[in-house]
Amino acid sequence: MSEPDWVALAASLAQRFAERAARHDREGSFPHENFAELREAGFMKLTVPRSHGGFELPLSAFVRVQESLAAGDGSTALSLNMHLIRFGAEREASVYPPEWFDELCRGAVEEGKLVNTAATEEGLGSPAGGGIPDTTATPVEGGWVLEGRKTFVTLAPELWYMPVLARLDSPD
Repeated sequence: MSEPDWVALAASLAQRFAERAARHDREGSFPHENFAELREAGFMKLTVPRSHGGFELPLSAFVRVQESLAAGDGSTALSLNMHLIRFGAEREASVYPPEWFDELCRGAVEEGKLVNTAATEEGLGSPAGGGIPDTTATPVEGGWVLEGRKTFVTLAPELWYMPVLARLDSPD
């Protein structure tokens, strides 16, 4: 079975998303129906590695897909981006333990589960630019205690997985 023309499929979905975008903007509501359609069409696994059952879409194609979706609803395209970049970034950097990445991929491929990192804090700036989070992770017997406040997390109403960006504090 051949892969769909993702750009054409995105453009088709974008037409429907455009019909709802103004209402969602006006109401401040989350476009759950857009994500249901994206999930149904297989978009949640676009950047998941082929070795994990995804499509491993190259960056050039990914950008064209996002551009097509954004023509209908920029908020939906940006939100989907936050999920999809997790897989591309992980393919490049390998920061997650392999069993975690396997679980994220399996969830995206088999059930369309979404992931995004909870990183945004007031005054943090960009973690990519060296910002250090105020949220702390302290080891305790049997796990960790997280303490802090995130100001928002893109996709939160639809997320299944939400890794939390925190700095490690020792109990000493």
